[in-house]
Amino acid sequence: MKNIVKTVPVRFIGGLLIFGNLGIMLYWFKMEWPNPRYVFATGICFAVLGVFLLWPEIIGRISILKGLVDIESIRRKAKAGGEEIDRLREEAEKRLGEIDERLSELDLLTRFQDVVSQAQNDERQAFDQLKKWADDPSFPMSSRAAQAWYSVRDTVLRTLVYTVSPFRWPNGVDPEILTMEKCGKVYKSQSCRPAWFKKGFLCYVWRRETFPKKERMQFLVDVMKDEQSLEATATAGDMLRDEGKFEFHQLAVEAIMKWWEENKENF
Repeated sequence: MKNIVKTVPVRFIGGLLIFGNLGIMLYWFKMEWPNPRYVFATGICFAVLGVFLLWPEIIGRISILKGLVDIESIRRKAKAGGEEIDRLREEAEKRLGEIDERLSELDLLTRFQDVVSQAQNDERQAFDQLKKWADDPSFPMSSRAAQAWYSVRDTVLRTLVYTVSPFRWPNGVDPEILTMEKCGKVYKSQSCRPAWFKKGFLCYVWRRETFPKKERMQFLVDVMKDEQSLEATATAGDMLRDEGKFEFHQLAVEAIMKWWEENKENF
């Protein structure tokens, strides 16, 4: 009841504002009094106020409509923000992938350079690794590996000179009483010695004619199987090549092994 009492006067005033202003404006225009524009503008303002007083629920509906518009605007901004976040995430993932790829390339290049350096410093394992990379078309630097392998091989073979270099025999070893079997054991026990020592050792055994030639050649073949010094391996291969008269180069270990298995009974 109280709400009705409060609402009715307000709506009455609103109706009075609307229709009273309408009557005043019509009468003003009919009488052709001055300043009709100002009267019209003022009348419109009071009429609008009357509408809100007559129908107060319009304000609530306008507020609801404004709220819906705001919610839709927020939703669109959130959607745009989510799309922007997705774009930034995809871009970040792409750049991280590029960084990982560059790091992998850098790691590979570093490893490649290390292997080349090791091969140039008489390490046969590194030399063999270059050959594997050179023969692998899927390896990114296959052609560079081939160039490095040929360069190291040619350098070793170009400087291949072997003589009975003066070296001191290990303590307790008397070369005069060495058997062929003991020569092999002594040589293996000196695997950490430098290349010049190994080359001198090989020259001594090869030129000791008291040992049968076949046994000396077998000794050289056994050395080539496990030797980690490129120079020592090439020295053994060169001695076998001089004796066997085969055409492949002195570091072609697999080819020399195969040749020996096929021809060792001829010596």
